[in-house]
Amino acid sequence: MPLVLLSDESQQTLQLAQYVFKKQFSVDYNLAFASYLLVLIPVLLVYLFCQKWIMNGVVAGAVK
Repeated sequence: MPLVLLSDESQQTLQLAQYVFKKQFSVDYNLAFASYLLVLIPVLLVYLFCQKWIMNGVVAGAVK
């Protein structure tokens, strides 16, 4: 859905910006995987710092 709604390149999210590495007949895998890693790092950092609260929420929701 964001790919359809955000046609302006200046408003694209990091995930949409990764389509730059895919061309019609080829994919630049080295740059694509490097960009995937750069997009994944902030998510992993948030998870590592908030892991205690995330796990408490998951466990609290599982108990009836």
